[in-house]
Amino acid sequence: MEHRRRLEAQLLTAVEQERERLGRDLHDDLSQRLAGAALMTRTLAKELKGRSTADREKARALGDLLAEATNVARNLARGLHPITLTANGLPKALEELAARVPQNVRFNWPTSKKLDLDPSVALHVYRIAEEAVGNAVRHAQAKSITIELHTTPGRKIALTITDDGNGFGKRLGPEGMGLQNMRYRARVIRGILKIASAPKRGTVVTCTLPIPRSRMPCATS
Repeated sequence: MEHRRRLEAQLLTAVEQERERLGRDLHDDLSQRLAGAALMTRTLAKELKGRSTADREKARALGDLLAEATNVARNLARGLHPITLTANGLPKALEELAARVPQNVRFNWPTSKKLDLDPSVALHVYRIAEEAVGNAVRHAQAKSITIELHTTPGRKIALTITDDGNGFGKRLGPEGMGLQNMRYRARVIRGILKIASAPKRGTVVTCTLPIPRSRMPCATS
């Protein structure tokens, strides 16, 4: 089991490194090119004062489309490589994830607490939340989703994602890649993943993991 856990950790590390590379390329290259093209198009629209209204409107619409494409590319980059996670920690990254999803997503974590997790552990917890939220949106047609971090007895922290989607019964069939990925990541960080669901009653995904005493959440001043 330990050998399997190490292999899974190595595989997930390789996947994350590739995602980080793609995310940086999207953010630093494609996003910048699109933003530059949008700016040039808007400048062109202003310079078409002597042309027909239709020509000006076309240039303005093109600029809007390019600006929208820029935002899409930046959101994809954030998903591939969550910069906020590295810069500001897991709670802030989960807060940003909740804000990025078009559905009604709430994130609960006491603002008076600071969570200090190993970066690799925090990344796996973030990916589990991301996968659970994605499943709720894509497959369960959830209208409301709650992401929650909370401490439990025994120096543990729990991530819980609750949705009001379609849910599923015990006879769902083979697990999809998303559920398998969440279980892999939970094993790598020595966590326990539990999924509770019922038809028409939504789904609750919980990942509980131990954290060192030196990294326990503490109150901030």
